[in-house]
Amino acid sequence: MRWQSFGLEDAFEFDEEIFSQYVKTNITGPALTAKAYLPYIERSQKKTIVNMSSGLGSISSAAGPISAMYSMSKSALDMLVSDSVSADTPISRRSIVIADL
Repeated sequence: MRWQSFGLEDAFEFDEEIFSQYVKTNITGPALTAKAYLPYIERSQKKTIVNMSSGLGSISSAAGPISAMYSMSKSALDMLVSDSVSADTPISRRSIVIADL
């Protein structure tokens, strides 16, 4: 499958197959990986899950129509990290932004 490079995309005018690949890579993959490793992480001394995000995923610093598909998928990853933190679990979840645009 061809990946679309960063560029201008309208939030509602995008290739569905490419968007689906972004979702699989940036949301489904990290969620399933964390789910698979959770039993091991719960038994470890340092209980941390780390996901790599992007400044393009930040809603507060939205860059407009710059790679809308990628931005939407990274925003969803940030929500996965945010929503998975609860008072019931001792596991620390972090989303790290490597390069902010």
